[in-house]
This record gives sequence, C-alpha cells and structure tokens, in this order.
Amino acid sequence: GFHVGIPSNMWNPKASPIFHKYVREFCSGIAKAAGACIDTGVFSRLRSLRAPNTIHPKTDLRKRPFDGEEIRSSSLEEILDLAQKPRPKELPVFDGHPIPTLVSLWEKAVKDADTLPFRTMTSSRKHSSGPGKIFA
Repeated sequence: GFHVGIPSNMWNPKASPIFHKYVREFCSGIAKAAGACIDTGVFSRLRSLRAPNTIHPKTDLRKRPFDGEEIRSSSLEEILDLAQKPRPKELPVFDGHPIPTLVSLWEKAVKDADTLPFRTMTSSRKHSSGPGKIFA
C-alpha cells in the first residue's frame, strides 16, 4: 500500500484529544472525492508512523517521500523502483496560505466526527474483504 501525506499547514487544523478522528474523517472525504480506497484503521490515537526513508520489514521498500509531480508523471513500476532507494533530498516545505478547499473539508470532517458515536478500535476496525477494499 501507499501512504499519502499532506502538510497540515495547508488547512491549519487545531489540536484536539480526538484529532485522530478528525483526520480519519478528513482523509476519508478526500479519498471518496478521489475515488480511492483507504485503510481507516491507521488513524488511531496511538499509531506510530515510520520515518521517511526507513525500510519496511516485509517488503524491503522504503517509506519514500514523493512530490506531486513525481506522482503524476511516474508509473507504478517507477514508483516501486524509486522506493528501493532513499530519497536523496528533502521535499520543500509548503509555506503558502491555507487552501480553501482543504479548510472546508477539514471543517466538515470535524463536524462529522463530532456527531459520530464513540467507538473503540477493536469494535470499529474490520478485516479487509480483499484488495482495494476500505477498512471500516
């Protein structure tokens, strides 16, 4: 699978004890709009994330940052090939103004998450029903 990271200063979220729920709703909304499937189980309060360029123990592929142009212009095979090597330089930091579309998506995610009933990870996470399916 792939992880997509979006710099949070593109929408300036505020800290919260249930920030992970807000992020889960936010990313689910983005994925839905893009027609993509995501594993919502990664949005737990205590989830560890691997550092860039570290090697996955099962696949031997690196968690390698890509910029938007690399993603748009590369095939899956090229991305997997690049993931075998560390990224030689850091990506530039986003230093622009918040993006209105992302701000709106975040506000909707916060509102939606605040209306969800409390669920624990063990009761809300289901196993995959196959490749390309969404975990709930």
